Amino acid sequence: QMAAADNAGLYAPLRTVTTMAQTEDSRQHALISGALQAVVRAMAMDEAGVLVSACQALVAIVQNGSTRKQAAVDAGVLSALVDAMAVHPDEWMVAEEVLTTLEVLFCSSASSGRREREALDAGVPRAVCNTMSLHEERPGVQELGCRVLRVLSSTAELSTAAFAANATVSAGALTQINPAMRAHASDARVQKECCAALGAIIARSETRRIAAVESEVVAVLAQAARAQSPAVSAAALEPLAELANGPDACRIALLEAGVLGALGSALAAHSADAELAQRACLCVGSLALVAPQWQLQVGSESVRLVAAAMRGHVSEARVQEAGISALLNLITNSRARKQAAASTEVVGAVAASMHAHLQHAQLQIWGCTFARVLGNDGNGARIALVEGSALHAILAALGAHKGNLDVQQWGLLAVAAIAVGPLERSVVEAGAAKAAVRALGAHLQHKGCCELALEMLLSLAADKGAGQQAVAAEGAALVPLLKKLRKVHPEGASVRGLVDRLGKELSGPSRRSSVARSARISQPVSAEPAAEPAA
Repeated sequence: QMAAADNAGLYAPLRTVTTMAQTEDSRQHALISGALQAVVRAMAMDEAGVLVSACQALVAIVQNGSTRKQAAVDAGVLSALVDAMAVHPDEWMVAEEVLTTLEVLFCSSASSGRREREALDAGVPRAVCNTMSLHEERPGVQELGCRVLRVLSSTAELSTAAFAANATVSAGALTQINPAMRAHASDARVQKECCAALGAIIARSETRRIAAVESEVVAVLAQAARAQSPAVSAAALEPLAELANGPDACRIALLEAGVLGALGSALAAHSADAELAQRACLCVGSLALVAPQWQLQVGSESVRLVAAAMRGHVSEARVQEAGISALLNLITNSRARKQAAASTEVVGAVAASMHAHLQHAQLQIWGCTFARVLGNDGNGARIALVEGSALHAILAALGAHKGNLDVQQWGLLAVAAIAVGPLERSVVEAGAAKAAVRALGAHLQHKGCCELALEMLLSLAADKGAGQQAVAAEGAALVPLLKKLRKVHPEGASVRGLVDRLGKELSGPSRRSSVARSARISQPVSAEPAAEPAA
C-alpha cells in the first residue's frame, strides 16, 4: 500500500505501522514483511507531515532492536534523514523528529560502532550542527541535537568514538554548544544535554579539550555549575573535570574563570549529591597539578572543600577515591595546603574513609601515603594524625591487608613518620610493634618491606620503656623470624645489620633476651636506608 501511495496516501499506513509496532513480535514482523524498508522510502517524500509520520513509524519499529536499527541503516535511513534536514531547514517539527530518530538509531550499549561510522560517512554531525544553528531558539532542537552528538561520541567502540568526536568538533559542535547554553540558561534539560555532549566530545583527547577552551565554553560551564538544579550542576562538573585533566592551558582557563568558586558553591548547594561530590574532587585534584606559577590560585580552601565532600559521602567509595587522591595532589605541591590538611577536620575525613572502606586496598594505600606525607611536616601534623584517628586507621589497614605488599610498605612508612618524639608512645600503645612483626612474617622474601619493619621495631626498641617492652612482648613470633631472615637474605648486609642492631637493643646488661641469642648477635653494621615503595 505504501509503495503505491502518494504523499496524501502515506499518512494512514504510516500511522497504522506506528500503532501496531507496540510489541517485539510486531516490530520483528515489520522487519520481515518489508514495512521497515517501506517506511525508509517514505522519508524521501517532499511533504513535511509525511516525513514526521515516517520518523515516528521508524522509531516505533527499531526501538530496542539492534538488528532492526542496522537494517534501517542498510536501507539508507541515514542519508534520508540528512537530506530531510536539508530539504526542510525551517521546519522545527521536522528537525525534532529527525533528531529523535537519529538518537534512537545510535542509542545502544552493545553497539559495535558500525552504525556510528556510517553516520559519519553520511555527514550526520554536520547536518545536526547546522540544524541546531538554524533553530537556536528552539530548546527541543538544542536538547535533541546535543543528545545525538553525545551518543555518537560515546559509543562503546573507542576508536569509533574518538573518530566521531573529532568529526563533531570539525562540524562545529563546540561552537554550537556555547550559544545553546547561553540562549537556554534556565532550561535544565538543555543545560544537562549540552554538558553531557561536551563531556563525551572532549573525553580522552587533549586536542579536543584545548579546542573546547578556545570555544570559550568554560565560562558557561562555570555558570552551570552554580545552577539551582543538582542535576545541571553535576552535569556541568563532568566536562569541567575532563578539562581539568587536560594540559595546563585548560587548567589555567578554569582558574581564570573562577571554577574553584563554582565548585564550592555547587558542593554547598547540593551536598547530598554523590556524583557531584566525586566530580568536584576530581576537578580539584587535577587543578592542583597546574604549573608552579599558578599554584597560589589553588588555595588552602581547596583542601577543606575536598574534605567536606568526603565527610558528606563516607559510604561512597567513588567519592572517597577521588577525595583522597585529590588531597594527595594538593599537599604534595604546596606547603600552605599541607598545613591546611594538618587539622583534625581533614585528617578525620581521611581516617573515616579508611575505616569505612577497610577492604578497599587502593584507598588504604592512598590513605597511608597521605599520612606519611603529612607526618613528615612536623609535630603539629603528627598530633593531628593521632587525634584525627589516622594512626588507628593505618594500623587497621596493616591488619586487614597482610598480604598486600604496597599497603604494608606505605603503612609502615606512615607509622614511622608519626612515631617521632613524644608521639612514639601513642604509636606503641596503638600496636605498632605487632603490626611490624606481622608485616615481617608476611613478606619475609621482600628486602624493602623487611627493612621497613625492622627499622620500625628498632626505633621502638630504642625506647627503653614501653617501646622496648612492646617489642619484647612479640618475642615468640619475632625470634623465629629473625632466624629466617638471616637465611633468606644471606647477602643482604642492610637486613643483617638491622637484625643485629635490634638484638643488641633488646639485650640489656641485666638480661640476655631470647631474641639476641636466637639471632646470633654480631657487631652491628651500618644499614642502608630502606627503599620506598613505588608511588
